[in-house]
Amino acid sequence: MTLIELPTPRADTRNAVSVQCDAKELACPPTGAPSEPRGGWLLGVPLDDLDAGPVARYEAEELPRVYAQAQTYAEELRRLYIERQATEAELARKVLELERSHEQLLAYATDLGSLNSLLKATYRQTLEALGRAVDRRDGMTGGHCVRVADYSRLLGERILGSRPQELQVLEYGALLHDVGKIAVPDAILRKDGPLTDDEWAVMRQHPALGYEILMGIGFLTDSLPIVLHHHERFDGKGYPDGQRGEDIPIGARIFAAADAFDAMTADRHYRRALSLDEAMGELRRNSGSQFDPEIVAVMESVADALYARRRRE
Repeated sequence: MTLIELPTPRADTRNAVSVQCDAKELACPPTGAPSEPRGGWLLGVPLDDLDAGPVARYEAEELPRVYAQAQTYAEELRRLYIERQATEAELARKVLELERSHEQLLAYATDLGSLNSLLKATYRQTLEALGRAVDRRDGMTGGHCVRVADYSRLLGERILGSRPQELQVLEYGALLHDVGKIAVPDAILRKDGPLTDDEWAVMRQHPALGYEILMGIGFLTDSLPIVLHHHERFDGKGYPDGQRGEDIPIGARIFAAADAFDAMTADRHYRRALSLDEAMGELRRNSGSQFDPEIVAVMESVADALYARRRRE
């Protein structure tokens, strides 16, 4: 018996068919074959009809080339693997560097946050000191500027909502609202009796004088409208500009109610402090004329807490 690989007709030579047969049978033509084909016979079929072509097998001389090519592919794969390992190691190093940088940035941010908080506290303390100095010169004691700043912030939280920057602006303006009185002569500022018309004209200049004193200090820029307009009235009969209604800056409207409440509930050398009911009665009577009605309504909701705080001092 002989093993022969046969290419199938009209097919890839790789699809060779292995056939076991007797060598004599392979070479024998079928009975009644007309003539001997040029290529001989195979299984009774002329080889010329099988379209045998090149047999699909690698000759012996092809093996070294195939092996060399396989080695080349293996070396290329090894090189790519080594490069990938190096890339992954570099990536891991970069990730580690980024994590360390992130930790440093967090530390810097924490430091900056602490410094910013310290700076804000320093600003606040400086402004409080200046406000207290003005209170002393105006004959008031007991921290009027600090209380009215706290009252203004509390009202601001109810009216403006949680807006830290705007609430800080409100506090700064409240602390420095009367800083212009520094430029008012003592003879007018500390006069025991009623002021003359000319003296009132000088006194009414203190909002504009305060504005001029603070103008140019960057972190107080947004607080200047409160300093300038804290004596405006809702009906337009205030000073210095006679603004009315919502033309008056919201900070100045909030401050006006807080300032009046604190002034009425504090002892003065010419009168005793008013009770909570008396103070709120005055605010209600002047709602819509001197004060913004919406702010007076908010004051109604916090008056008890403000008055209790005032009594504890």
